[in-house]
Parts: sequence; structure tokens; C-alpha cells
Amino acid sequence: MVTLDDRAGSRDLYLPLIKEGVPVQLGRMEYGDLSWTGRGAQGIPQLVGVEYKTVEDVIKCIGDGRFAGHQLPGLIQTYNYVWLMVAGRTRSGPNGVLQVAHISGRWYDAGFGNRQFRYSDYDHWLTTIELRGGLRVRRVGDSLEAAASINGLYRWWTGKEWEDHRGHLAFDESRDLELALLRKPPLVRRMAKELPGIGWGKSAQVAAAFGTAIEMVAATEQEWSDIPGIGKTMARRIRKEMGYPES
Repeated sequence: MVTLDDRAGSRDLYLPLIKEGVPVQLGRMEYGDLSWTGRGAQGIPQLVGVEYKTVEDVIKCIGDGRFAGHQLPGLIQTYNYVWLMVAGRTRSGPNGVLQVAHISGRWYDAGFGNRQFRYSDYDHWLTTIELRGGLRVRRVGDSLEAAASINGLYRWWTGKEWEDHRGHLAFDESRDLELALLRKPPLVRRMAKELPGIGWGKSAQVAAAFGTAIEMVAATEQEWSDIPGIGKTMARRIRKEMGYPES
């Protein structure tokens, strides 16, 4: 369940989130505009937060410094993972001036008080918040895209276990054969990833535990179950897959 702050601004996301199929409830939050509990590594729950701002909000944050001085520390201390989601279309206008798209489709120069902003000011501030401030930054076109992006984040965190997200671990088979042979993972790991319940992620732990393919094939059920994340049931299935009779 996603908790959405019930105050103006963040509340604008309520109906778009409902349309996206996100289970959402209104509440009052001290920091951030949305939060939920996700599945972290080794099953440890992680509190996820999203700070939602329009481009105009960000310009004000740059101008008055309140976000960096107050909200940023609170977000970092409150959540295990936190995103700053910025809604609005921007471009670099004449002489590098930051321009923002109005709902009418027209572009206007952005500023705060008497200060006019350059696109580089805006872009560098977001980069600093991401790289030095510790927030993950996402830019979206409008509240509808924001809701879709939040839905994607929520489903990622709650749809399956942390260890089951393996898209970053796929073998790269696009290189030429010579380069692939030079960088091929060790045999024990390539064999381990084919075993039931192991995959590419756990194969590194298997390779660390046994060292060679011969040691892995000869390993007892107890030695398999001693590897973190495997356990006795999976160890039994692995041994059966390798042709050993069930004990």
C-alpha cells in the first residue's frame, strides 16, 4: 500500500495513481510525498520514499535553499531509498535560458524573484542532488507520467524478492568469440547457474563456496545447504538434479 501525503500538490497524484491501479491511501507525512515498504536484500523490509515536485517547485528550491537545508536531510534520514521526481517539460532556450512548457503548449522563461535561470543551473542542481545529496532523480513530463513511473517503482519493490531482480546479470553474448573466451566466467559458475533455484546471482556464492566444478559436483547436501539463501530443500533439489539419489 502506498501512502500519499494529503496536502495540496502531492494530492494531485491521487486520481492518476488510482487509474494506474496503485493501491493508495491518503495520510500526513513529515517528509516526502509518497512512501511504501518494499522487499530488500535478504528479505529485510526497506522504506521507500518519493518527493514529488514540479519544475517550478525545483526552481524555487534552488532560489531559496530550503530544500537542501531542511527537506533533503529529513528525506535521507527517514527512508532507505528515496527518489526526487520532477514533473514538467523543460528546454534550453535562447542564450541557454531555462524555459518551461505551459499547459497551453507555450514556453516561458523560468526564474525566481528577479533571478533568471539558465538551463545549466537547473540541470547542475539536479545532478548535485543526485550525486552528492543521495537522492535518485527522475524527470517526467506531467502528473500522468509521474503516476506511471511511481507505479513502476512500487511494482519493482513489491512484485518479487530483491534477489530475483536479475536483469543486470545477464550474459553479454554480443561480443565477438575471442573476447567472450577471454572474459568467460569460470566453469563452476556457468554450471551452477543452470541448477534449480540458483541462477546467475547465487552462482557467485556457489563458486566462492566450492572453487571448482569438481568440488561442486562432489559436495554433500549439508555443504550445499550451508550456502546463504539455499537451505535444505533447495540443496536436496540440486543434488537430485545432478543425479544423486534422494537421502
